Amino acid sequence: MRAEVHRDAYVLVMRRDRVLLVLRGSGIYRGGEWGLPSGEVMPSETYVGVARRKLRSEVGLEADVPLRFVHLLERVTPTGDHWVGAFFAVVLDAFDGFEPVNAEPHKHDAVSWFGVGELPGNLGDYLRHAIDAVRRAETFSEFVEP
Repeated sequence: MRAEVHRDAYVLVMRRDRVLLVLRGSGIYRGGEWGLPSGEVMPSETYVGVARRKLRSEVGLEADVPLRFVHLLERVTPTGDHWVGAFFAVVLDAFDGFEPVNAEPHKHDAVSWFGVGELPGNLGDYLRHAIDAVRRAETFSEFVEP
């Protein structure tokens, strides 16, 4: 049997030394975990297009902000599926008026800022791995789930 390959885009919304996270609701994939604004790349979409769409739809940030590619993560699940995630960063110091909103309350329970050195315990392991890699300025990493 062939493993599936999934493509995702993630956005690290940064303000000074804080990162914006969303708390995924109990009825969705990885429910109860904090995560980054993100989404699967669908047919005819690009990674950048998904990143911009998810910024708007999940936290209310308009799509014209500058996105900077920061990391590519290849994640392998216990079933052998591969998830290839492109991570982009948005630095909001230049956008002083922005306050995030939970724009998808049917999917997320909360939206909150966390210090990059004080990430919540229920942040997905692969996301913690990727955020740490970005902090080390690594542009590629692999994560094999136990």
